[in-house]
Amino acid sequence: MEKEPLTQSPSTEDRIQQLTDQLMEKLFQAVGELDVYTAVSKTRKKETLYNESGKSAGEIITEKESRRRYRGIIDRGALKQLTAALKDLKDVQLSLTSGEDGEDTGVVEIASILEELEGGEAHA
Repeated sequence: MEKEPLTQSPSTEDRIQQLTDQLMEKLFQAVGELDVYTAVSKTRKKETLYNESGKSAGEIITEKESRRRYRGIIDRGALKQLTAALKDLKDVQLSLTSGEDGEDTGVVEIASILEELEGGEAHA
């Protein structure tokens, strides 16, 4: 029976970086959808079945749901939430890099995105 080689589990910093990357992807997607709204409409149809003697034999209920997407004004509340998420992300990255000297970790990139969003919020 062969032994499987031991694999190192990712360090906390690596896991945080992976989460940061995933969060950044979702934030970029959310920024593109700030002015998209989904309207849901539901219809319900109730039909009563009768037997030959005219008595109720049961009911059939049919429900339908439809969704439509619309573009409208930018949701300021969602924009504030995204800005707060970026600030939190920046704080985490700053805390991870505070002990390392001269290493470029992408904090500047996040800071510039944060400034762009804050500038957009001021104009909204």
